[in-house]
Amino acid sequence: MAIRPLFMRGVSLTASVALSLTGVAAVAVVTAAPAEAGAVTAHFCPKAPGVTVVGTDATTGYPICQQLFNESGTFTVPFDVSAVDVVLAGGGGGGGGGGTDAFGAVLAGGGGAGGSVALYKDLAVTPGTPVAVTVGAGGANGVGGSATDITTWTGTNGSAGGDSAFGAWSTPGGGGGTAAGSDGSVITVGTGGSTAAGSNIIGSSAAQDGGNPAVIPSWDVNNYFTAAGGGAGAGGVGADATYGTFDGTWAASFGGDGGAGFIPFEATTLFPDATWVSILDGSDVVVGGGWDPTSADLTNFGFGPGAGGASSGIDTTDPVSVCGSGVYLDGTRNSSGYGNGGSVNSHDLTAPDWGQCGTWQDPTFGAGGGGGVGYSAIYAIRGGADLSGGAGGLYGAVVVRYLAGPLAPCVEGSTMTTTVTEGVAEVVITGSCAFTAPAGVSSYDMVVVGGGGGGGFAAYAAGGGGGGGQVALCTGLTGAANAVIGTGGESGMPSQDGTATEVSDAASATVCSGAGGKAGVWGLPWMNGEEVSPPSSGAGGETGNAVFGGGSGSISYLLDSTLQDTTTTPANSPGYYYFSAAAGGGAGDSAAGSTPAGCEAGSGLAGDMSAEPLVLPVITGPTSLDCGSSEGGVGTEVGTITGASTSAFADDTRVLGGGGGGGNNTAGQTTGGLGGGADGGSSAADSGPGGTASDSTGGGGGGGYAGDVMFGMNYGEETLIIGENVPQTGGSGGNGAVILRYTVPSSATLYVVPDAQPLTYGGGAPTYGYTLHTGSPTGPAVTPTLTTAPTCTSDYVAFSPTTGKVANSPRTITCSGASDAGYTFDYTSTADLSIAKATAVCTVTPYTVTYNAISHTASGSCTGVGTDGVLTGLVVSGTTHTAAGTYATDPWAFTDTTGNYSNDSGTVSDKINAATMVCKVKGYTLTYDGLAHKATVGSGDEGHEGSSSCTGLGGVSVRGVTVSGTTHTNVGSYSDTAIVHDPSGNYADVSIPITDVIKPLSTNIVYNGTQWIALSGTSMTPSVSGLGARCTGSVSYSLDTSPFTGLPGPYALSVVDGNVSTIGWLPGAYLITAAYAGDGNCVASSDISGVTVGVSTSGSAWGGGYVNSSPGKANFGFEVQSFAKSGLIPASVKGQLAWVMKGNWKFKGTLTSYSLNTSTGIGTARGTGSLFYWSKTTLGGSWVAATTGVASVTITFTATTASTRTKAATVGSFGIAFTGTKASGAPSLPTFAKVNIASGNIKTN
Repeated sequence: MAIRPLFMRGVSLTASVALSLTGVAAVAVVTAAPAEAGAVTAHFCPKAPGVTVVGTDATTGYPICQQLFNESGTFTVPFDVSAVDVVLAGGGGGGGGGGTDAFGAVLAGGGGAGGSVALYKDLAVTPGTPVAVTVGAGGANGVGGSATDITTWTGTNGSAGGDSAFGAWSTPGGGGGTAAGSDGSVITVGTGGSTAAGSNIIGSSAAQDGGNPAVIPSWDVNNYFTAAGGGAGAGGVGADATYGTFDGTWAASFGGDGGAGFIPFEATTLFPDATWVSILDGSDVVVGGGWDPTSADLTNFGFGPGAGGASSGIDTTDPVSVCGSGVYLDGTRNSSGYGNGGSVNSHDLTAPDWGQCGTWQDPTFGAGGGGGVGYSAIYAIRGGADLSGGAGGLYGAVVVRYLAGPLAPCVEGSTMTTTVTEGVAEVVITGSCAFTAPAGVSSYDMVVVGGGGGGGFAAYAAGGGGGGGQVALCTGLTGAANAVIGTGGESGMPSQDGTATEVSDAASATVCSGAGGKAGVWGLPWMNGEEVSPPSSGAGGETGNAVFGGGSGSISYLLDSTLQDTTTTPANSPGYYYFSAAAGGGAGDSAAGSTPAGCEAGSGLAGDMSAEPLVLPVITGPTSLDCGSSEGGVGTEVGTITGASTSAFADDTRVLGGGGGGGNNTAGQTTGGLGGGADGGSSAADSGPGGTASDSTGGGGGGGYAGDVMFGMNYGEETLIIGENVPQTGGSGGNGAVILRYTVPSSATLYVVPDAQPLTYGGGAPTYGYTLHTGSPTGPAVTPTLTTAPTCTSDYVAFSPTTGKVANSPRTITCSGASDAGYTFDYTSTADLSIAKATAVCTVTPYTVTYNAISHTASGSCTGVGTDGVLTGLVVSGTTHTAAGTYATDPWAFTDTTGNYSNDSGTVSDKINAATMVCKVKGYTLTYDGLAHKATVGSGDEGHEGSSSCTGLGGVSVRGVTVSGTTHTNVGSYSDTAIVHDPSGNYADVSIPITDVIKPLSTNIVYNGTQWIALSGTSMTPSVSGLGARCTGSVSYSLDTSPFTGLPGPYALSVVDGNVSTIGWLPGAYLITAAYAGDGNCVASSDISGVTVGVSTSGSAWGGGYVNSSPGKANFGFEVQSFAKSGLIPASVKGQLAWVMKGNWKFKGTLTSYSLNTSTGIGTARGTGSLFYWSKTTLGGSWVAATTGVASVTITFTATTASTRTKAATVGSFGIAFTGTKASGAPSLPTFAKVNIASGNIKTN
């Protein structure tokens, strides 16, 4: 079970238990606050399960408290305890599973390792706070393999044990032993698990390794002698497995022993030597894997011993094997205190017939589990298990030790009240409180009452009443006492017994106790499995002292023959019957509970619903269903308890510990039992269905009744039908109590202690109070009736400059004036009337205005109490602003100058809204240049037309405004909304619609690529100028005729890497057209130029380039060849000419004559062709014929020559003239004199 501390620091003293303590004429009652309950100087270990006193500290004399946790829970730090020492033991690892192979070999699994162990010293803790405690679980056992197929021949490894921890401090669990088995070719025998080192704290265990396995083939080649390694212990390594000499038929095999356990200790801790563990011997533990509980033996084994490995062999007929163990093996404990390995050393061993190894284990905390052994198929034939798993590891432990502190007078929810009557003080304790007799009191007497038992639950019959708690008297007690009050039991299935009330001394020894009453028995249901039998009513619970028993329940039956079902067989089976029941009353502390009168049990035979054919019940009963009341036994009158006549309780007439009444199910009376009172509870007086709770100290709870009294049976359908029924709970038992009495000394001094009075400056005179104490000013508080009560006062006067200011605080409160013949009064105690600073009422009003270039500040004031009026010291300068904006956290501060008020501060949210400005924005119209443009303030952006201007308050120009929403780069007409923004924020944005236009960029490309090509050349490079990088898109090139066939074009040129291949071109003059298609921002354009392909034969000339002539540049290209006379064929000339003056003239024709003056270097060629001029009369312009027929052309030229020693270089020259019949509307035919070429080349051969 979980072991949890009981005590916490007390913070609430509100009564939580209803008491009936009649019979004493108390003159006053006071609920004691913790500081008023007496000077609690004794030190206690908490009175709670699992907490024991294990010694006394030699230095302080305080008890040493110990709490053992054997499962996870919570440690609540006791009152005034700030440091603990802790031992942690991790959970033990599980043993490895056994295995087999294809031939049914018996293979041994390794032993599990013990958990590691750690000792922590002086861990800092906080009183009253919970600390999580984790107890490491034992590692699961490895499961044995299966002989069915290769995937399951090998068992599973044992699991590692869980870590144990106290808050943030921990130590690891032990490792699992490995499994045995085969992968089809290699067998595996288990290795022992390893143990990690305990945490690096004094007295901790070191890391330990598990043992190795051993294997030797047997006389049967398909079997082996195997032994597995032992698991490591917290205090030592696991032993290796061994085997004896093989004599041809046999070899003894010995599984490795487990490693030793470990006992942590250190002389400067509360675990000073190894003998400390003896106090834990005999602690109940539950072994992992579900074995029966036994008792820990830490003295012999320590924490975390390892487990032994298994072993196996085979004689001439059958395999034999033995499991590894924890700390016992077949009744023989290893003398070193750890698990023996299994040993096979005799031909007479037989195979075990259990399915899981390890049942011999006698555990200790954190022990490892023994290894398992695989079985062959022979064992299944012999009735044994097929394969075997290892044993599970054992859970760890957490042990906490600390020096006992002085307990808080009362824990939360408990009360301790004192009354004084005619010189006798009575203290009533509920819950858990510590008590010390006041000064001058040599001894005290005590009555303790255990909690009452809960009333029985009513299922189909009435529940019994709960038994009353035991009432006990103890006299002549001295010193401090620690009371733990028993609680009443709750009703349920089953109901709970009341718990005992115990009072212990400083050594935690019980000095007075009262047992709790037993719970009433619940009304049993109608059916019990398959058997149909009458219900039974609950018996009453016995009293806490076990002297008196509860009454027995009773029941009666009556057949309603008029509702008999005659259609079924047998015909005499009843259709419905009624029953009546009354439960027994619970025993009181002084008398047994009664058995209800007038209830006669029905007679007949029970049926059997499982029989074939169905056996039906035959029930006959009396004609009367009247059951009498079943009253609880009376409680005990305190003054009649043995020894009471000579005690302080001689005149106490209270009766405590009465039994609860039993429930009653009667046709005319269906009542729950009353809770036990002075005379015991009655079942007849309550009209409600459930039993009532006891309102008396230690009284038993009343039993419940079951509701409807009619039940039906339909045998024809072989089904039991039960009529409506409402089960009811019984009442809960009353809580116990502790009542102390002692005689107040006749010459007692009453210490008058005035109450402290906190006031706020300006407050009126207080009502002065006081408390009377006995023994000392801090002793128990009492409230006797005095002849003249004391009065208390001080010299405080509100607003007085000498006694009413904060600077005058504190003022002294004194008391005087009490008188009574039985007491003397001590007035030496004083208290303070403290004057705290008042809070001024500060009101700061924020502002919301529109920007006007003037600063603004919030207004406010701070007002004092009374006649102080408005105070100085309010500063609001942090709220001053001029610029527009929202100031959500403007600070203000009040600094008191009088000393009577607290300083104060806060924030307000002020706001200055933006003003309105008047703006003008002009759009822009420009040509695309690849740059972004926008409308701007002033002269515009980069010389563009867009501009704006704004005026604000008083017509003053607003400087620095920005315009957004008008930025564009590409061609288009944009309907924009210009947003004019004042960066200062003082003026609101202005939106103005404008139109912005970017027009497309005109282009005028000029061909500037290759214009003459030698016939032997292979490529040309076409290119253009006049197209900037801001225009995108490509330029295409074409010739007017095909360079391969001479047929008219256009012939598109393929440009690859900037070049055009000219291989195979015919010699001649061509017109090349360069065309730019344009893009969204740039306009398309083109250019025409001449390109010449020349030859190097004698008598030829060719050239290409351009000359600068008015009105423009002219491109030319020509090629001419002379052919000599041959036989009858006369000499001839052929050639081509292309000439273009962009935007003016264009010619393409043939040359038919050629001459060269070799002395001057001037050549002349003539021919005819088509001459065109550029006409702008059509949209966009067009080429128009300049002559009505062919035009005649004459060109003159000089060749381009390189310089030599005898001749200077010439650049070449070119001239041209046209004749013919001019077409109507054409300009005069052009003639251009020979001038030097600006670019190109002319060659003669």
